[in-house]
Amino acid sequence: MKAIRRRPEGFLGQRLVVLPGEMLVRAAGMPVVRDLEVTHLGHFTPAAGHYVRRPEGAAQWVLIFCLAGIGAVEWSGRRWQIKVGDLVLLPPGEAHLYEADLLAPWSIFWVHFTGVRADDFVKAVGWTREAPVLHVPAVETMMELFEDVYRNTLHGYSDADLLGLSTEFARFLGAVRLRARARDRRARRAEDRVLAVLRRLRESPERRWTVGEMARAAGFSITQFAKLFNQQTGSPPMTFLIRLRLQRACEILQQGDETIEEIAHRVGYEDAYYFSRLFRKHIGVAPSRFRAEVRGGRKAAPWDPPYPKEIRRASQAPDCA
Repeated sequence: MKAIRRRPEGFLGQRLVVLPGEMLVRAAGMPVVRDLEVTHLGHFTPAAGHYVRRPEGAAQWVLIFCLAGIGAVEWSGRRWQIKVGDLVLLPPGEAHLYEADLLAPWSIFWVHFTGVRADDFVKAVGWTREAPVLHVPAVETMMELFEDVYRNTLHGYSDADLLGLSTEFARFLGAVRLRARARDRRARRAEDRVLAVLRRLRESPERRWTVGEMARAAGFSITQFAKLFNQQTGSPPMTFLIRLRLQRACEILQQGDETIEEIAHRVGYEDAYYFSRLFRKHIGVAPSRFRAEVRGGRKAAPWDPPYPKEIRRASQAPDCA
């Protein structure tokens, strides 16, 4: 087998962008942009011989997404094999190594980023030191989102470009959080069973659901189901159901002239007073006032201002079904 020269870049058809230092200084002083600053990004396909070793780490977070082939990452005393759909995040200032497989070299895109809230964004997508590799099987979608980020580097780095770069990358990370799946097949099958229940909840939120019924539909004990559901949605099953019902109620309030009692029945509540209490607690205003605001010309989402104090108080109240 012919020896393959190891190198960090220099691949056929590669794209590589390093933002100029003066642009990074400007970005660090810009509201919004300073929260999440992209400093480098690129796309290698395929990257035979790709090899990067940083004994002292990078100055920024490093994100790598595998589009095809195989690679490997070494960090914090462990080695992970990286396959199609895997996304790895490496923290700044920590030694690491990553390389393409010799027989099936990976194709990747990558982003270096920093910012006042960079750590918060990383935590929000589900990254932990124990599990730095996420699996996002929607490869084509992620590539499209990367292209949306990349386009903001093509026109000279105006303030608008820097803002677009930051916000599009934030959108990319949001998609990671939304589409990430377990890497293990068995765990993915468990996720699929929970997702099947989620689809049923969305189709019929007005039904008299119980957590026990949801768990039986997924084939889990109540404890197992509640844990998996919370992991996948970020909220307990009944809280999620309440939000679905109230979302449906908001749509009905905007579209028709049904009474509050009729709307309550349509979304699964026999007691209109109880429905109104829930609506005010979660949305921040009474159903009748929400409808009046919408009919009065406001097109904002129901969680939008002008009721921040009410919404803050409601968010602190305990959940109930």
